[in-house]
Amino acid sequence: HCKLLFEVGDLQFASPATVSRCGMVYVDPKDLRHRPYFYRWMILRTKDLPHDEKKAEEDQSYKSRRDEQREILMAFYNKYIDRCVSMALEGIVDGSQVEGGGLDYLVPMTSLGLVKQCCTLFNSILPSQPGAKDPPEEKPKLMEKAFVFCLTWSLGGCLSTESRKKFNEFLKDNAAGRTPGGSLYDYQFDPQKDEWVKWADLVTAYAPPEPFIFSKILVPTSDTVRYRYILNKVVKAKMPILFTGESGTAKTVIMKDYMNNGLNADKYSSMTVNFSSRTSSLDVQNSVMASVEKQSGPNYAPKGGKRMLVFVDDLNMPFVDKYNTQQP
Repeated sequence: HCKLLFEVGDLQFASPATVSRCGMVYVDPKDLRHRPYFYRWMILRTKDLPHDEKKAEEDQSYKSRRDEQREILMAFYNKYIDRCVSMALEGIVDGSQVEGGGLDYLVPMTSLGLVKQCCTLFNSILPSQPGAKDPPEEKPKLMEKAFVFCLTWSLGGCLSTESRKKFNEFLKDNAAGRTPGGSLYDYQFDPQKDEWVKWADLVTAYAPPEPFIFSKILVPTSDTVRYRYILNKVVKAKMPILFTGESGTAKTVIMKDYMNNGLNADKYSSMTVNFSSRTSSLDVQNSVMASVEKQSGPNYAPKGGKRMLVFVDDLNMPFVDKYNTQQP
């Protein structure tokens, strides 16, 4: 038996025969929304707190820490997630429509996708609860600052310049006392020191590439530092990331510099796939297959037991067919 499950955004090109022969399940995003995902993420995150699995139900210390973490995370959800998502996507604040409507996203985004990005980034910045030596009253404060940072670069990461200003003001109003003096986009939150650090203060001195190749020149700026930091956090969380922007904004240079100089060569390998208008699915398959080796059965893996990063350059280039789809 062969069972296929397709997830589609619409049935624009589906014929009546296709609809009549397939079982259709329609889920309205406005009904499901993002709360179930956040709740599941919260349960799984707090389940991984250090404890003895055999005595978990009897360990009152573990249960206390678990319940404390869940209470803090749900408080963040109620305080930030619903309000920020409604304001960003629908332009609704406290039940009223604001002038200008929702914010301007450079690529279409869904509420579930934005919340998932926030949770992923939070996991990478705070892999577990704050240290046991921290005073109990300080843990929620540190976690809230980290959560605000994650909201900035998830819900507000793909906004236009003008919309970033609006989102920054809205988020700072909701997080009074937990934010730096300037724009949230100009600061990184350091959980080890529990302080906000300017991206500009993290810029290192320029060092020419060796051997000197013009195409590999990368002059460090606040932008390169912040995007490389976020890229590194997402990669360590084993999640994909998409860089968007106009031509000439150093997307490719930042990515290649990270793959050449930011990865542990003993643990990671990398490859680059350049898309063009004539790129097909078979072309991508052949490129990836050439960089992996066959293991037992139908399984393939990167050579040397490493984890491989695949960088797809010019993702939007493949030809758009009559069904508004693009290979691969």
